[in-house]
This record gives sequence, C-alpha cells and structure tokens, in this order.
Amino acid sequence: MKTLLVHCSGDEAVTSLCAKSASSSIDVLELRELSNASPLLKRIKNYCGRSAGVPRSYDLPVEAYDKIIIACDGCLSGVYPVVGQFIEKHTLRAKDVSCIVFGEGRVAKKASDALRVLVALSGGTVSRLVSVPVRTFKRDDEDVLTFVRHEMTVR
Repeated sequence: MKTLLVHCSGDEAVTSLCAKSASSSIDVLELRELSNASPLLKRIKNYCGRSAGVPRSYDLPVEAYDKIIIACDGCLSGVYPVVGQFIEKHTLRAKDVSCIVFGEGRVAKKASDALRVLVALSGGTVSRLVSVPVRTFKRDDEDVLTFVRHEMTVR
C-alpha cells in the first residue's frame, strides 16, 4: 500500500517536519510556487488567490498510490491556489484521501470546507480531516503522520 503526502506550507519548520514523514511506503511531495519572488510576495500572492500554476515536475502517476494525504496551511481564500490546482489536475476517484489543515479557527474551517469541495470535484471523498494548531505541532517536533495519528486517536 503506497501513500503520497502532498504538502504546502509557508512555515519552514512545518515544511521540514513534513519532509521527515518520508519512508519506504510514503512518498512526500512539496507544492510551492517555483518563482524567484521574495517569500513575502509569494505569501501575498497566495492570500490573494493567484498562483503560477502547478509546474510539470508535479505530474505524478497518482494512480500508483492507494492513499493520498493532503496537508496545507489555511489562508483567506481557503487553501493556497497551488494546492487547488494540484487537486483539480489529478483524478482522485477511488482513493483514500485524508486532509490535514495547519491552523485553527475560522481560517482552518474555511480551508477544510475548500478541501472537501475540491476533492469532491476531483471525483474523490475526504475520509478524514484533521485541523492541527501549528504551535502545538512545532513544539512537539515530530513528523506529520505520527502527530496526526496521535490526534485522531485522542479525539
């Protein structure tokens, strides 16, 4: 059973913790806007809903994976545009899709709703959705999947 963890975060600590989740049965893909713009300008573009699109390097054989985990920050428009474009580009029909939203409150709720809609439009259904407060996640300094498994069993 192969798993693909697709993540997008503006926080470098969260990005490095997501990268720690890679193993023999888990492939990790980081989505980000590949431009030479400053980090501040990239964040502003993400909040405004503009993106450079999903680069060709993100063309994966998604059919080869049984489980897909989408982890991303919440933003004012729901999720970062590059995450939405990645989901729209791939058919998620008959896949076990789980989502992780880094954040809390209204922004996390908006991102959760956006992820459910985007995955549904791509032909899939979200089986599990977890909202993780970033400060708790960074304080524990463990990889994403271990932390989320713990959160799911505790709740």
